[in-house]
Amino acid sequence: QAIAQPARAVQNNAPMTATTSNSAPASRSITLGQTVTGTIGPEDAKLESDNSSYEVYRVQIPAGRRVTATLTSSAFQPVLAMGPNVDEQCEDCLTGSGETNKAAVVSRVMEEAGTLEVRVNTMSEGERGPFTLTVVANVPPALATQPIVFGQSKTGALTTTDAMSGDDNALTDAYALRLTANQQVQIDLSSSEFDAKLELIGPNGTKISDDDDSGPGNNARIRFT
Repeated sequence: QAIAQPARAVQNNAPMTATTSNSAPASRSITLGQTVTGTIGPEDAKLESDNSSYEVYRVQIPAGRRVTATLTSSAFQPVLAMGPNVDEQCEDCLTGSGETNKAAVVSRVMEEAGTLEVRVNTMSEGERGPFTLTVVANVPPALATQPIVFGQSKTGALTTTDAMSGDDNALTDAYALRLTANQQVQIDLSSSEFDAKLELIGPNGTKISDDDDSGPGNNARIRFT
């Protein structure tokens, strides 16, 4: 039995490095479940790398929780960074970007209780306007497999309620496929919403193969015998 695991696009989970053109602003407190409405204005700090404006929020997270930050704006393209310290180096940060009126979302699992910082950022220099930031946390579910048979196609969605896997805490769905010896199989994963990724896992839990962009466009394809 093999498991094909499609994961979320890496754009929501890539390290980010930046410096600021002025002193870092004081972070503002936000509690889990709270929605904050704010405005990016000319008084806000700017990243030296692209002169985009930002604000920083901090949130306390219990141990064993998956924390998800969601940023929306009707005025600018939203960008999120989340990590223990979203300073100039932004080490151990996860980032995500959206579109105007389309949310930027970042999720990560906190194995130990602690404080995370969330950076609300515009995409480009000179962007201004209102935004809405929400931070929530839940206990991430265990990864469970769904059956799929050879030749079958399935349509699904990756959401913030799905399990997470890998070092980048990628949102993951898993499917169980039974194969016979020497059987050739092609597995395709396509999405118009994210950069698709596939992993093929053997019955003993060992990764057999993975793929990111072997299919058309940003779609994933694995061929295996």
